[in-house]
Amino acid sequence: MAKQQVRIDGLDNLTQDFNKLSKAFSHKQLEKAGLESAKIITQEAKRRAPRGPTGNLKRSIKEKTFQTGFKGEITSVLAAVDRRIAPHAHFVEEGTSHMAAQPFFRPAVMSKSREAANKFQNELERMVNGAVK
Repeated sequence: MAKQQVRIDGLDNLTQDFNKLSKAFSHKQLEKAGLESAKIITQEAKRRAPRGPTGNLKRSIKEKTFQTGFKGEITSVLAAVDRRIAPHAHFVEEGTSHMAAQPFFRPAVMSKSREAANKFQNELERMVNGAVK
């Protein structure tokens, strides 16, 4: 039986494009895009959070990054309440038997999650387009 040969035209170009893409999605660029997206939610949560006597609840709402994966090469980004600054945040959000709920964080996420996702997607598209030009 004779050996068959396969020829693929453009494989070198495809390899070059993949190399460019891998450089376009640097750790720092992805982290920045994630933080910018999370900021959309934190700004809305701060806007919705009730102002207490100290202002700690609004000050506690931040974007955070976490290094995960092998050698910390993956960054997770989220909008969150820093419980060291506002340990009472969940009481405000959910209410207690002595206080009515004043939801601020969940409504912020619900109202801005699509905008935040679109922002992240647009940043990824910008990185891809910049890499393959």
